Amino acid sequence: MTLQTATSFISSNSVQSPMITFGYSSQKGASIMENNTNNNLDNNKDINSQKDPDKKVNKETPKKWQWREFFIGVVLTSLVAFGTFLGFYYLPSLSNGSTSQGEDSGTLVAPNENDNAETKHLSEEAINQLNTIYNTLYNNYVEKIDEDALVKGALSGMTSATNDPYTEYLDETQTQSLTETTDSEFEGIGATLSQDGGKIIIIAPIKETPADKAGLQANDQITAVDGNPVDGKALTEVVQEIRGKKGTDVVITIKRGSQTQDYTITRDSIPVTTVTANIDEQDKSIGYIQITNFARPTAEELETTIKDLREQGAKRFVIDLRQNPGGLLDQAIAISNMFVPDDKTIVEIESRSHDKQSYKASEALGEFKVTEPTVALIDGGSASASEIVAGAINQSGEVPLVGSNSFGKGTVQNVLDLTDKTELKFTIAKWLTPDGSWIHKKGIKPEYVVERPSYASLLVVSPDEDIAYKKENEKVLNLNQVLAALNYDVEPSIRFDDATKAAIEAFQRDSNLNVTGTLDDDTAAQMTIKLRDKIKENDTQLDKARSVLEELGSK
Repeated sequence: MTLQTATSFISSNSVQSPMITFGYSSQKGASIMENNTNNNLDNNKDINSQKDPDKKVNKETPKKWQWREFFIGVVLTSLVAFGTFLGFYYLPSLSNGSTSQGEDSGTLVAPNENDNAETKHLSEEAINQLNTIYNTLYNNYVEKIDEDALVKGALSGMTSATNDPYTEYLDETQTQSLTETTDSEFEGIGATLSQDGGKIIIIAPIKETPADKAGLQANDQITAVDGNPVDGKALTEVVQEIRGKKGTDVVITIKRGSQTQDYTITRDSIPVTTVTANIDEQDKSIGYIQITNFARPTAEELETTIKDLREQGAKRFVIDLRQNPGGLLDQAIAISNMFVPDDKTIVEIESRSHDKQSYKASEALGEFKVTEPTVALIDGGSASASEIVAGAINQSGEVPLVGSNSFGKGTVQNVLDLTDKTELKFTIAKWLTPDGSWIHKKGIKPEYVVERPSYASLLVVSPDEDIAYKKENEKVLNLNQVLAALNYDVEPSIRFDDATKAAIEAFQRDSNLNVTGTLDDDTAAQMTIKLRDKIKENDTQLDKARSVLEELGSK
């Protein structure tokens, strides 16, 4: 099984710093663990042992299932047209919609598997009721109903009765998406997507991938796949249509500004990159590292990245966990181990019976250590496994946290195979920070609370019939706020008045666009780019991280 971190992905992370929030871009941030049936294993043993991820339940010993566990990033029903997905990704571009990207995976010895659990069967009365409802609807409902749809509805209804957003029945598509998210590579074209107001938008093509070589660009709108319009389709559905076997072709219809063009692209293997880094432009002694999610190669990528930055002269580090939805728990533990002294606690898992299992830093988890002054950035999009890292390196590694309160995802989920293609995901435990805190629905508050500029949370502007002269609505308000953020003379009003028209005309002149005074595709695309650049240039949280590193260096 593989896990998809929340929206389905066409590509790996093309994530860079910093993000324009524009509503949260959510995804299924998952961290898979595999349970070992030996509940007495030493905490530091077998943490890195990889079992067969496709191993099914042993039907001869049903009480000792091979669980694949994972921490899942948050569910958000957002103003992001993203839809409802799990987790967040820290995207470099404007996105008020869902996004789709790369994949990950890993293992962890889980706490109590509850081998002595009672096998509970439905009563005859309950079975009869289910059969009655099934047959009545199938035979008598006003329209013909698909049998599978009825069964899926019943299964989904049972999980929804828990009132837990992290407990759900996964159908074939969701199971496949979940699975792909944990892989170290996948086959597709290599483009990060989002969904904005029903539109499928390319956030960015990944460098040197088929999408990049074909000439796809950030902010391109996908209108059709293989001639089939994408209007009304969920992002996950579009992603599945674009993905396919290496060597096969897919025709992507792109709308760029007012022009529409077909691109025939040959799919290839797309590696998943979860760590990006550079030497800080303002201070060449600082190595800036962004971890976008936790996948199979993340710990290895981070170790390699830090070694490379050291060779380039880095003496201090900023670890950016903002908008990181989580991912594989074993990777989060391995990364925490780099910053936490041996024998200190990284995370505790508390089972249903309130038994606790502690995972501590040790050489068994890795000998590589980071001893240089380090600061970590977190925000409301830092969830699940990223919160485990933040809590561990802060409380046990004394790494200061800068930013805003994290999301607050403090539960553990298991995934159980129901069939070869469907699964049950359900909550089985809590995880606690080293000091024993349960941060669920609370999050982690950084020592240095720094909010980003208000314009960092504005929505993407896009042409709309509601954004027109003399119209009054929230979309116009957002447009006026974007124009004001770009230093044009307009009031933050809900009214599209003469001042709004004049500001658009001024922006079009400054951007060498046709001067119309209306919000067309080209104008909206340029506003998106320029606002994104301004947010990147005015990253107040990163600025604070730099100053905190200066303070650490002076001690």
